[in-house]
Formats: sequence, structure tokens, C-alpha cells
Amino acid sequence: TGGTTSASGRSLNFLFIPDAFTGTFDNLGAFKEPSRLTLNLQVSYDLSRAMRVTVTLTGLVDRCFQRGYAWDGPNICVYSELPSGGAGVGPSGNFLPLNQTPVALRYPYGDFSNNLNTGFVGVKIPFQAAIDLRIKV
Repeated sequence: TGGTTSASGRSLNFLFIPDAFTGTFDNLGAFKEPSRLTLNLQVSYDLSRAMRVTVTLTGLVDRCFQRGYAWDGPNICVYSELPSGGAGVGPSGNFLPLNQTPVALRYPYGDFSNNLNTGFVGVKIPFQAAIDLRIKV
């Protein structure tokens, strides 16, 4: 395997070059997330003193207004840098020649749908309905 060596003598795995998509090193704020409009509805009704029914409808409307980037996806609302470090995936510019770059790594950003770590949903929410009937005894 080829590579370069740092001043400390350690082998470097990646040669950092400007983003192949823009031709420059990206600054903070160079790209923006899509705008998002989400509409959910919850309605409750007391059937009697001892019974209450609640209907919850999620995903009535969930639209992501993309910014026109090459990596935009119709069902993706959140993007992030490509996984690296522990995942072992290098930045997109590290594959030369560029035409051999895997499609998933061709652009500096990709979809982010790791809901467990972030607490928000990175993909469009499908329509869902739930009914809750509570009875006091």
C-alpha cells in the first residue's frame, strides 16, 4: 500500500485534497440542510368521566425542500459528512482517479438517518395513526 509519511514518521492513510465536488476546501456553513415542514395532529375527546379517546396522526405532511446539491435525495431531510474515523471510510477526495470513487463517496455529504444518536429523524416520516382509549377504574 502506498501512502505518505508525516514529519513524526507516522504513516498517513489519507492525502487531504480540496473537495472534488467544489474544488475547494469547504468552510463551515458552506452547505445548508434542507428546510423541512412537518405536520402532525393529536386530538382527545372525553367520552365520559371515566373514558378518554386520543387519536394521534403523524406524517400528515412531511416535506423536505432540497437545496439542489448533487447528493440530495427525495426522502432525506438531514445530511452529514461521510462516516470516517472508526468506520474506516475516507473523505471523498481520497480516491484517485476520481472516476473510481464509489458513488456513495463521490460527494462530501450524504444522508444521515442515525436516529438513535441524534433524537431526530433524518428521513421523511410516513403517515401513521394511533388510537389510545383510557378507562379509569
